[in-house]
Amino acid sequence: MVQPILDEKDEKIKFFKKYWKYDGLHVISLTKAGLRGDNQDEMSIEFGLDEKLKRYYLFGVYDGHGEQGDQISEDCAKHLPKYIANHLRVLPTGYDDTENYFKTLDVKGIKGNKVRMSGTTALTVMMTPKKNLYIAFAGDSSVFIMSSNKSTRVNIEHNCHNKTEPEIIDKVYPASSLDLLVLASDGITDRFKIFKKHPTEIYLSFLKKHKGDPDRFVRACDGMIELCDTITEKRICVDDMSIIIIIILNGKSEDEWYHAVTKNAENLDDWIHASEEEDLSEIDDQDIYDKHSNEVDDFLVSVPLTTISTGYYDEDSAMNFTISDDDDFD
Repeated sequence: MVQPILDEKDEKIKFFKKYWKYDGLHVISLTKAGLRGDNQDEMSIEFGLDEKLKRYYLFGVYDGHGEQGDQISEDCAKHLPKYIANHLRVLPTGYDDTENYFKTLDVKGIKGNKVRMSGTTALTVMMTPKKNLYIAFAGDSSVFIMSSNKSTRVNIEHNCHNKTEPEIIDKVYPASSLDLLVLASDGITDRFKIFKKHPTEIYLSFLKKHKGDPDRFVRACDGMIELCDTITEKRICVDDMSIIIIIILNGKSEDEWYHAVTKNAENLDDWIHASEEEDLSEIDDQDIYDKHSNEVDDFLVSVPLTTISTGYYDEDSAMNFTISDDDDFD
């Protein structure tokens, strides 16, 4: 098992921060409760799906909802990687098996409606030994990539305006063409919509601020969460926050990577002061949410959805997207 070089936590508020350096990757994960009570977010970092799949990595973000949402997101983080490992070449089957597991689950001794009215989103990125990335999701967490100083949002979140079924992105992303990968729950992305920026862009701005700091990769993540906290304090967005930042060196030294990705990054002071002048306290929900984003946590609690809905797959769907023959087991 690959151990993190940094592991901080405060279990009272379910705050966890970890940092790994492994196989040309720097991985920072952080989750923190908002103001709704217990943190219902969960994450999984797997450097090796099992003993036979040691070079298959999986990164996941899970956002629970409903009365038992914290328990279900935690269970999903434990079980989904195992089910994906069992059906590695057909990713949707791993999601199907996880759904079936929850259909028979007795959460904390409570059966029936209270369990059915709870659930979790799931966002996973699998990296194969060939360093290809396969992305699957159900719900409103998002993936962002940075390549050649350009930030792109990979998926369109599921919410009350579209299907809340598991979806496999029908494109393989080679890690060799990427510099940065970010997985974020909607607690992160909704806050950053205020600034009209992707988490990748905001991370690089904070990273640029910490030039020369030996702990700059982690300090930049801390700065992002502190910025989120200012939004929480104004009661604009109070949801839980979870983020996984994956730095892909691709043979560069840390300094070479840093200079390459930050040379065109915006200075933090330039845009953060402009946002402060707009007075965030006057922003309302309509400024944050658009037709592709809604307060999906509240919506999902109001309808009897289980963890990950099934019955959506068909032969022509991207849901049946399988791992390429180029990614055969070693």
